[in-house]
Amino acid sequence: EAYFINYFGAGATKMRAMFDAIVTRCEEIEENYDGLGRGIYDEIENTSGFLGMGAKTYWEKSWLESLVTLCDEAKAAVDADSTLTDAQKTAIKNRITKESLFPRYVLCTTFASKYSSSTKKTMRQAFKEDATALNVTLYREAEGLLSSLYSDWGV
Repeated sequence: EAYFINYFGAGATKMRAMFDAIVTRCEEIEENYDGLGRGIYDEIENTSGFLGMGAKTYWEKSWLESLVTLCDEAKAAVDADSTLTDAQKTAIKNRITKESLFPRYVLCTTFASKYSSSTKKTMRQAFKEDATALNVTLYREAEGLLSSLYSDWGV
């Protein structure tokens, strides 16, 4: 608990809830799905949701959106903390933004077809701006430059 308080300040409760939700979901996946192939992250890159074993949905759209909401609420809590300097608020909010990249990436890729064109473009542009500001350049280790993804996205 001290880690969350020290790392996320006033956003600790929301960020703890996010991490707990991710751990719970990963445990459910491990318990309920056999033969995950190369890994649960493969589905992120395979928008049809197939891994050669039949349809599986590891990450639900509403669940991912709830993670993003927790991050937004954590940033709002940090902004409201009058004991922090502006520099401290910025540092903590950058940590929160970095943690938000996973669910946002999945929403921008796997679930892109579920959003209107303008919403999808806005989400992708915001993702690009945040990842660029945080110097995040890869979305996977091999051939995973975000710059090529941004080009494919048209942002």
